[in-house]
Amino acid sequence: MADTAAAAAAAAEIKAWKFCYQVDLFFRKKSRRPTHCFKCGKFDSKWRNAYRSTFILEAVRCPTNLHAPGQKARNLCPQCEDGLVLAISRRKIQCFFDPWGKCRHNLMVKPEVVKEKIKDEKMRARWEKFLAKNETFECNIHSDLVPFVSKDGKEARKATERCLHDPATCAPCMALHISSAVNAGTWETLQCPDPLCRIPLQMADVAAFADEATLWKRVPLSLPYDEAVFKASLSRRPDFRWCSGRQGKCDWGQIVTTIPEAIAANKSEDAGTSIWTCRKCGTENCMVEKHLAHPGQTCMQYTTGLWEDPMALVFIKKTHKRCPGAGCQAWIEKTGECHKMECKKRLGGCGVYFCWDCKAIFPAGVHEHMPGCDKRNGYCGGTVVKVLPKAGDGIYRAGWDKDPDFKGTGREYTGYYGLS
Repeated sequence: MADTAAAAAAAAEIKAWKFCYQVDLFFRKKSRRPTHCFKCGKFDSKWRNAYRSTFILEAVRCPTNLHAPGQKARNLCPQCEDGLVLAISRRKIQCFFDPWGKCRHNLMVKPEVVKEKIKDEKMRARWEKFLAKNETFECNIHSDLVPFVSKDGKEARKATERCLHDPATCAPCMALHISSAVNAGTWETLQCPDPLCRIPLQMADVAAFADEATLWKRVPLSLPYDEAVFKASLSRRPDFRWCSGRQGKCDWGQIVTTIPEAIAANKSEDAGTSIWTCRKCGTENCMVEKHLAHPGQTCMQYTTGLWEDPMALVFIKKTHKRCPGAGCQAWIEKTGECHKMECKKRLGGCGVYFCWDCKAIFPAGVHEHMPGCDKRNGYCGGTVVKVLPKAGDGIYRAGWDKDPDFKGTGREYTGYYGLS
């Protein structure tokens, strides 16, 4: 069976080569002077009374609209001519028109020029069918052949218009690539999947591929892309602060113009005046750190005193879990939806993502669980950790997996994909 399939493939390849050779005959012209081949640069010493193809001069272009340098060279040598029409029809020849050699696009046929040369209607129809079948690229994610132009006439799009190569990833895989990055929290570093490109994606590029849920709706695992980009850009401003009200659930933030004075005041013994008020929920917040206001106390005094309150600490230990991150003191409460938790930096956390059940910290874009964790087989899936966590490894704190006083509230998975 394998030999039969190989023989059939070879026969089809020979048939395609012969057909493209017949098409190339319409572009043959007699050489008038000696020239250099503008593909390999060799001198054509057998130019007298020879017929050379002008296919690449007349019927080929780069997707960036570069054209063959016809003024400097008129012909291709016989070696470079062989099989060139077939390879270009399949878009397998990288552009060599760019004098700087930076273009990574593949050359493409001008179909209108070829149709004008072919006078026979049957052969012209065969050429159109051949071109539509063979103009494909291999998706660099799922490795299947994808047409450059779909059946409804829609052209395949590059990951970003600034990419210096042809489309290399199909639209469904690009949508999956974007939604996975949003869900994993790595949306700020979204890049073209081509390993030789890696140009960062912009909002217009994401909007061209992502589904509506990723762009506009609030999804269980993360913020939608446009909202996440906007909030991240705000968080980088030195004069912007997020509100800590409603037990950290207020999503309001605002620009605070007196932060430099507040920082100076907080270092003195007379701290407590560094306060800003949320315009949405009315909560008074500290200008210096990401927590509630603390009149008459420095940030260190407030933070230390918060955990020294015996009643508060008993309640927190019953309803919260400690972040497993090394050096992190954050306590986190789960109030529904997915098992993937974020120790939010804007609330004073360390920024790691981890599983609520097994406490394993997720590397960027990967869900790795402890052996036996049932969430590994859940909606988001995941794998087993490659290296078992160990306190003191710079990633996990001592006692990272222990929450002996935790009882829960019963609302930990409320609303998780229809569960209640």
